[in-house]
Amino acid sequence: MILLLTGLLLGLMVLVGGERGFHSFVFLFVNGFFGMVGICLLCCGISPAAILVIGCAVFLAVGIPLQNGCNLKSLSAMLATGLILVLMGAAISAVCLHVHITGLSEIQLKEIDNSYLSSGVDLDMRAILLVSLVWGELGALMDTSITIASSMNEILAAHPNLTERELRSSGLQIGKNIIGTTVNTLVFIAFGETIMLCLLYISNGYSLVMLINSKSFFQQFGGILFSCQSCLLVVPLTAAIFARMAVSARVTAWTEKIRKRRERRGSSDR
Repeated sequence: MILLLTGLLLGLMVLVGGERGFHSFVFLFVNGFFGMVGICLLCCGISPAAILVIGCAVFLAVGIPLQNGCNLKSLSAMLATGLILVLMGAAISAVCLHVHITGLSEIQLKEIDNSYLSSGVDLDMRAILLVSLVWGELGALMDTSITIASSMNEILAAHPNLTERELRSSGLQIGKNIIGTTVNTLVFIAFGETIMLCLLYISNGYSLVMLINSKSFFQQFGGILFSCQSCLLVVPLTAAIFARMAVSARVTAWTEKIRKRRERRGSSDR
């Protein structure tokens, strides 16, 4: 069934996105491969902080240019996403340090006992949760940032004489139009992931307060809330960075050099 659904996903991505869709599908598997490598390195005792930093840098430096090309919108999205990751990483670290939400949850411990496995995982659970939450929000963050940057890039192409302030205002207006659906998407994902958990707690007589304060509920729903906050913050930052870089003579010269190099490469291939 997994192979069938994967094949269906590939067909739809190629049908809708063409060559770009195929590249996105390949990148999806590349992400999964690097994610599994990161998990294996965590099990080998490699520092979670190092894996987090290197992993995010690889995803940003390779993923965004591979899917969207090496241009102004990719560069601005990379910078905005990187800055928000640093900010939210610090916030998540503070939460993990002062709130007892790390480690295996009640449900996970019960599953381990039923499977006759050992729960004695000798790892820094605060660092593991930090990696989990930051990586969990990376996809939504990149998607929101590149959406804003791509839309602003189209506006700039249609109206090249816009000032920095006008371009930034256009980006903020685009963000207002998409942020509602973005947050709703993340929240509904959280509802889908926690519905069975909520039914389990409520059917066993747990109150709503106990459910909200349980470790298992926070680990599933808290990551979505961090993702929503990150998407909200990345909108004005992407708009500001793109607008500033669009009027920068140095960045304009760099993008023009990239464009000419691409045209020469295309002509030589023909």
